[in-house]
Formats: sequence, structure tokens, C-alpha cells
Amino acid sequence: MHESLVSKRLRFNVGVCACMSVYGCKNLDGTLQHAVVRRHGDTTSVRCLATGETFFLTCIESRWVGELNNCSAPTRGLTISAFSPTMSQYM
Repeated sequence: MHESLVSKRLRFNVGVCACMSVYGCKNLDGTLQHAVVRRHGDTTSVRCLATGETFFLTCIESRWVGELNNCSAPTRGLTISAFSPTMSQYM
């Protein structure tokens, strides 16, 4: 009797599907180095720390769309002090 109850329950549930679709884009926080990422709903701004360039992306059907260049690490250049002799040094 227990088996027939289980098989009736299975027959009843066979045509039922609990389906879920999730739309949207993952946050880019933490995935881009040397940049500040700010999300505002379906748009995201990415500002490169080294250059100050800002790029804008839009979420369309679970994908970020837009132009995004490489935000390289800021480079440390050499500081060269120029020495300019004055006339008093030659007198």
C-alpha cells in the first residue's frame, strides 16, 4: 500500500517543473585591479587610477556591453632634478 501511494505521488508531480531564470550582470568589484568600479543598476563606471580615464558599461541580457581599456598599474617614474648653474658660480 505504501508503494502505490508513492507512485501516485510521483505520477502527479511528473509534469511539474520549477524553472527559474536569472537575468543581470555580476558585479565587477574586485575583478579589475588598479580601477575604481561603481555600479548604478544596469550601468557601471570604471575609472582607471593611473590615467583617470572613465569607461561606462551597460548590462544587457546578463553581459556587460561597452568599451573597457586596460587599467594598468601606475608606473613610478624617476625624478630627475635638473641642475642649472647660475652666473654667480662662474665669478
